[in-house]
Amino acid sequence: MLFAFAAVALLLALIGIYGVMVQAVVQRKVEIGIRMALGAAPLRVVALMVRQALLPALAGMTVGLAAAAATVPLLSIWLFGVGPFDRMTWVTVAVLALAVCALASYVPAWRAGRIDPNAVLRAE
Repeated sequence: MLFAFAAVALLLALIGIYGVMVQAVVQRKVEIGIRMALGAAPLRVVALMVRQALLPALAGMTVGLAAAAATVPLLSIWLFGVGPFDRMTWVTVAVLALAVCALASYVPAWRAGRIDPNAVLRAE
């Protein structure tokens, strides 16, 4: 039962991360249009958006893992069948969260990179 609740919590966290990342990239659609109007290649714009979205995600991951490591001694009494520093669990969650961040920033940036810069600039 604990595994089911942990899986649901992880799923909700990943959905939240996806929503925040999509919103952050969509808000920069005008910037993407300006960059493309000035001659930037769509692939470079997409790479820039993904890189700028992953930097805060990596910083948050670092702080989160440090906080989790600090609270492990307090929470270890409730762990059954798994050690407090189970590397596989920690790595899986970190990689999954970073993959969702990368995908969540790549998809809208890729869509924005395919549209006509004139249409984006006219809309604003």
